[in-house]
Amino acid sequence: MNGYWIIRLKIQLDETPVWRLIEVFANTDLEKLHEIIQLAMGWENRHLYQYKIDGERIMPEEEGFESPASKYNLQSKLKKILKKGQKFEYVYDLGDYWRHTIEVEDVIHRRYEDIGRDVMNGIPEKNYPHCLDGAKKCPPEDVGGVDSYIQFVNSMNTKNIRYERNVGWFGSHYDEDDFDRKAVNKELSFIFN
Repeated sequence: MNGYWIIRLKIQLDETPVWRLIEVFANTDLEKLHEIIQLAMGWENRHLYQYKIDGERIMPEEEGFESPASKYNLQSKLKKILKKGQKFEYVYDLGDYWRHTIEVEDVIHRRYEDIGRDVMNGIPEKNYPHCLDGAKKCPPEDVGGVDSYIQFVNSMNTKNIRYERNVGWFGSHYDEDDFDRKAVNKELSFIFN
């Protein structure tokens, strides 16, 4: 086939205003998608995770955690299991339980001649994975889940009685609006290209 396939994914961190729009190669597997989500969202990859796709739970084998039987595994390629419009779940940190709803916004075929024409017209080819857009900084690791995150952000915005304690715990002031798409793409490019 002439070219390659890209999958565009909208990742929404449930119950928060945090989201990302990314594009990945269609032959990306679920394990690599986890790594991409970690970087795009701003997580630190310190906790267990799982997917729920078509009612099937998929997670890594870890000591003390048995991965459930599933028709999918972490080596399953996105192009084999996802289609445009489909939604699935990704949970990071099974303690704080950060649930992300991921929607397949589009499946795009990039033909080599189109890419060549774009480059000749001064439109640079993107590296993949690539973050197209997003909003808000990811919650800090181990903040304690959605309710604790909301209290944490409130203390940072209003500088209430918890502000000094939270700055001490976090290490600095936390700005929830501090999302830098260019920095995300630089890190994605460094790790995956």
